Amino acid sequence: MSKGYTEDQIQQVLDNNDIIDVVSQYVPLKKSGNHYMGRCPFHNEKTPSFSVSAEKQLYHCFGCGAGGDMITFVRNIENLSFVESVKYLADRANITLPDSEGFNDQESKKRDALYRMHKDAARFFYKKRCAHDRSNEYLRSRGIDDDTARQFAIGYAGSEYTGLYDYLKSKGYKNEDLADSGLVLPDRNGKGYHDRFRDRIMFPIVSVAKNVTGFGGRLMGKSDKLPKYLNSSETMIFHKGTQLYGLNLAKTNLENGRLIAVEGYMDVISLFQSGIRNVVASLGTALTEGQGRLMKRYVEEVVLCYDGDGAGIRATVRGIQVLEGLGLRVKVMKLKNNMDPDDFVRQEGKEAFQELANNALSTVDFRIGLLEETVDLRRNDEKIQFVTEATKILKEIKNPIEQEMQIQRFASRMQIEPGVIFKEIKNDDPKAIALEKTSSRENSSVRRSIKREAQEMLIGWLFTDKDTARKIASKLQPEHFQKGLYRDAVVHAYHQLKSGQSANPSAYIGNLEEESHRKALSRMIMDVEESTDELLMDCMKAMEMMYIKRSIAYLQKKMGDFNLNEEEFNRLYCELVEKKKELEQMQSMGRENF
Repeated sequence: MSKGYTEDQIQQVLDNNDIIDVVSQYVPLKKSGNHYMGRCPFHNEKTPSFSVSAEKQLYHCFGCGAGGDMITFVRNIENLSFVESVKYLADRANITLPDSEGFNDQESKKRDALYRMHKDAARFFYKKRCAHDRSNEYLRSRGIDDDTARQFAIGYAGSEYTGLYDYLKSKGYKNEDLADSGLVLPDRNGKGYHDRFRDRIMFPIVSVAKNVTGFGGRLMGKSDKLPKYLNSSETMIFHKGTQLYGLNLAKTNLENGRLIAVEGYMDVISLFQSGIRNVVASLGTALTEGQGRLMKRYVEEVVLCYDGDGAGIRATVRGIQVLEGLGLRVKVMKLKNNMDPDDFVRQEGKEAFQELANNALSTVDFRIGLLEETVDLRRNDEKIQFVTEATKILKEIKNPIEQEMQIQRFASRMQIEPGVIFKEIKNDDPKAIALEKTSSRENSSVRRSIKREAQEMLIGWLFTDKDTARKIASKLQPEHFQKGLYRDAVVHAYHQLKSGQSANPSAYIGNLEEESHRKALSRMIMDVEESTDELLMDCMKAMEMMYIKRSIAYLQKKMGDFNLNEEEFNRLYCELVEKKKELEQMQSMGRENF
């Protein structure tokens, strides 16, 4: 016990809450790099110095020094005891905890008994498998070596009717607890019990607190009467919708700040053995919000890699809805010939799988791709229907820069004007009126808004990330940026880069005369998001496209001068044609080619 609750109970409460959500109830937070910033609720301050880390699930105030985890935060903000704070967070997550006053209460005793029982069952199954030739031959046929089988504690449930039951009874467990465990089932005559799992390969399901909470059992052959997979039933310690297979290992092997979600136990194990260890499975069900919240505690991006059959596609669509609804970035992997991850990594290898993961589809591309598989684009009626349905997907994109880039790219591929899609979006969404204007009028307010957002992110990176700053300088000139504050800041940052130094934001801001400029630049630098290759390419491409459009507008204006001679008019016309070609190429260009 720890202060009235077991460590596992406390871990369960922490797993089912997120510190960003908890703190946001009291403090308005804004994303700043890898952290969230706000004004400290524990002392008076004008400038935000209160930092919260979603990755570490901790907070710290650089002003007054307050800090800790979410339990500490609730204790201090609500003036509660430790036990009261845990109970508060448990209630928030709809978790029922036993009476903390009774260290020996019946519910706690039963929970501890179930944990011990499942650990003993895992040992029983493991020893059975080690001595069972057929189960070992099956694992070898699936490419699983002895070391991997040991790491995942893969076991075997014998064909005996009461093998596990007899073993657990010999360990002193009561029939009442055995029945509640789901490991055994009552006989039809009500006079005894028999094993739930028989003649199956057994996969222990281990929580992030390293407790065995349940099992998945797989038949080694085919059966018309029995399900291929059989999972533990819901118990006091096992809730399928809030646990992920393999997370206990993946959480210490997070590559590129992301998790790869697959369907099956064997997918996780094969990928892990190949060296891809940031992988989890959703226990044979479609992803739930509880599982999504658990992922969000560790990463900001999830790559879905489900089977390519109908059930896998439905699970992918459901996963996208759940994870994006929780604010996670989501990508989708499509394996060739609808292979599952287990088969793919064994046939193609680790490098091929990683390459696909690094180039996974955006959810927009995935969903539009599904639509495209149902139509014949050579038929005008089906093409019109396809564009109409795809437009509904494009409408859902929240980031204005990403939405414009996706619309421009899709319109180019369909050989239609982007304005047509903007107009279709506008019919149902007043916000899209502004987006339509961005395709035709440089001086529209929304064009300035999108331009400002891209510029401010780029300037934020110029002053905070030297490697990213070099990439920006290699693609964009100061002339790409708006005159005044923006361009002056870029000129300064570029000058520092050329001299081999990083731009010093505090020194530069301190020398600005206008207070509004100091505030604006401080905001850009404090609020800057973490640089990713995709976001960087989108911002730079948006700036390049707006620069070209500005050149086109200038040439068109010059050509309207009636005093131009024919030679000058023809020169301007040729230059205009080249600029329009350049713009078309830019619109159809993918990030990888920019």
